[in-house]
Amino acid sequence: GVKGTEATKAAADLILLDDNFTTIEKAIYEGRRVFDNIRKCTMFALPANVAQTTGILLFTFLGWTITNAAGIEVPLLPLTPLMILWVNMVVAVCLDLTFASEPGEPGLMRRKPRNVNDALVNARYGRHIFVFGWIISLGMIVMFLGTFYGWLPGLAFVRELPVELRLATAQSGALSMIMLDQLAHVFNVRRLNSSSFTRQIFRGNKTLAISIGVLAVLHGLLMYFPPLTNAFGLVPTMPIQWAYIVPIAFITFCNIELLKWLFKKGEDRYDAKMAAKAAAEKDYNLAA
Repeated sequence: GVKGTEATKAAADLILLDDNFTTIEKAIYEGRRVFDNIRKCTMFALPANVAQTTGILLFTFLGWTITNAAGIEVPLLPLTPLMILWVNMVVAVCLDLTFASEPGEPGLMRRKPRNVNDALVNARYGRHIFVFGWIISLGMIVMFLGTFYGWLPGLAFVRELPVELRLATAQSGALSMIMLDQLAHVFNVRRLNSSSFTRQIFRGNKTLAISIGVLAVLHGLLMYFPPLTNAFGLVPTMPIQWAYIVPIAFITFCNIELLKWLFKKGEDRYDAKMAAKAAAEKDYNLAA
């Protein structure tokens, strides 16, 4: 520390400027929190990109097309490039910013030290990204097809609309679906290493409340402010569509929580197996 000799300072890897060892504890906590939040930000953003990509590639590979009023075949896609840009530049950015002020998870300081060679997105989290992304894309695809073909109860009348209006109605539902799915996914990611089924998930981050409010206003303008709605080729999301979007988003949230629990159980069993194997090898070496 400050009172140490110049020789000890030169040999030390770390010098305390206040001669207070609790500073080390605070620094470790803050370092773990920052690393966790960078990982959470990544784990939030990438599944949304996987969901959008999955939806576009699926419809492209299947070759789904529709014939517009001019008699021209056009691709049947759940989102247009402009809508994807909106999701990535407005929805994702609004919610990504919340992780800058996210507090540390409970039990953060009880974790074992992280391997310095551990990647930000390792194999475990890479698997999470793809699986969670596919789940999010499923909700978007169900909403899009259920609206376009009128499969969902209460939306059969959409089949009678002109094809361009049918497509705009279905894309509005798909865009609102992925927006709400991403909002629900924020709460999944807030507890990346534990269950999000806790009251604390709604507390501790004032920035999140502000971001949700800003996102609600911006999405409301996109869907219900005619100049902006028309610029994106959309129509207002109908109440009957919201009646499906909200429960589907909740089901998506619950499915991801279930997968988090299953993945955690599998990882705990694997860690226990590896620890038992290492202990057995150590005992064998000592005996030898």
